[in-house]
Amino acid sequence: MRGTTIVTVLLASTLLLQGCAAAEQTEPSEPAATVEQTAAPTAAESAEPTTEAPEASEQAETATTYDVRVVHEDADEIVMLLDRDQVALAAGVDVAEGSIDEILSTLSNASVWEANATTQPHAQPIAEAFSGERDRAQGVLRAMLGNSDAKMKLYVRHEGSQSFAHVEVGN
Repeated sequence: MRGTTIVTVLLASTLLLQGCAAAEQTEPSEPAATVEQTAAPTAAESAEPTTEAPEASEQAETATTYDVRVVHEDADEIVMLLDRDQVALAAGVDVAEGSIDEILSTLSNASVWEANATTQPHAQPIAEAFSGERDRAQGVLRAMLGNSDAKMKLYVRHEGSQSFAHVEVGN
């Protein structure tokens, strides 16, 4: 009886892990966004590489290749989580005590959110949330400084032709 229980538990665990792996594969992947947003080099760029061209392409790639985790999505809302590193990539500034105002100013710009395939459809309401909920967004960034496990939760709700976003601390 005990051997059967152990086999059953192992089988259930294996099936659960396979289901999780399949679910991860169905989430939007950032390499597709990178392929769409990366242009092929021209003949002139290929013939004479310069130190400036690779740096510019690396910056563009960094700005668009961070992955935003979608924890819930349906026709009316989407909830996304970003960790400290993802916020730093989006803002172009490390998350540190002295950089909070600079990060908030940057994240209040819709073009930052348009550069990522996951956040692009919601760029305007997210940017408006950072400017309209500045105190809350500061609190989220401070929480991320004090707790390495804290995440930035972006909540976007669609009501008719209107979309609203909020910034919160998430786990």
